[in-house]
This record gives sequence, C-alpha cells and structure tokens, in this order.
Amino acid sequence: TNQDFRICRERAFSWIGEFGNTNTLEYLSTIMTNSSDYAQESALFAGFGIMKRQPELVSFARGVVTNTWCYSQGLRGSVYVGLLNLCQEGESDSYINDPAQHQRIASFFLERAAVEQNDILFIDYSTCILNPWYRHSQQRRDNLAALRPPGLTGKPAELYDAAQADAAQED
Repeated sequence: TNQDFRICRERAFSWIGEFGNTNTLEYLSTIMTNSSDYAQESALFAGFGIMKRQPELVSFARGVVTNTWCYSQGLRGSVYVGLLNLCQEGESDSYINDPAQHQRIASFFLERAAVEQNDILFIDYSTCILNPWYRHSQQRRDNLAALRPPGLTGKPAELYDAAQADAAQED
C-alpha cells in the first residue's frame, strides 16, 4: 500500500490477471472489494483477466455490476465495456474467439438491459450489438420506456429519444 511502490503493485496485478488462475481470486477479492484501496481497479481487472475464458465470467461480472456498495459506477461501467470488448473482433485487443462465452455475455446484456438503472444507453447499445434481433424488438421498446429517467432533458434526452426512435423502426 506504500505510495512509492504503487506502480509496482499495479503491474503485479496485471501479471496476475494474465498468468494467474481461479485459485488466485480468493486473494484478489480482499483488494477488489475494498473501495478505499487505490489498487481496487487493478485487482478487479486482474480478476476479470483470469475469468475471461471461464464459464463463470458472467457470474463474476454480475457480482460486480450489482454491488453498488463496493464498486463505483465507473468501475461497474468498465466491466460492461470489458465484456463487450471480449466479443468484438477487430474492435478490441481483448477479443476472445469463444462462441459459447459470447453467447453467455450476450444473454447477460439482454438480462441487464431490462433492469440496469445506470449506463442504460451503453447497455442498450451493447445488447443490440450482441443480439441483433433485439434492435427493433418490442422487448427493447419496453425496456427503454421503463428505464427512461424522469425529467430527462438536454443532450441525454436527445440520445435517449434517438435510441427509442431506433427501436421503433422496422428493419
């Protein structure tokens, strides 16, 4: 936790994420769930790196994005971005060629599109990318209508209106 060794500690976490295994998660969890530890983000993404090829990745991600007590909105949003990057060939260095994992991630986004109160438009966008049938579906229209924040104005309202208009269009 020494400020002088901060970069060394963060680099160590990146190596753990690259070369560690699921047995390492037990040790990382203490730091991952400590919002006052400056290395929380590094530990979290080390865990994400370990889990990215595991079937339990979605459970790991769900544990982060639903835990508003331990994780900031920014960290929770970063997990969503990381998940999408795993499925976008040519768009990300994080891409993994695993159709089963892609399907689990696509299903997770579909689930979260119906309930997530933060990052609504990013999750909507990601759900459309990973589940092309969703783009003009009644389910999308219902989700966007139900999750629209009350009193939305300005640019956020314009973006939300554009998403709702896109959902209403037919292919």
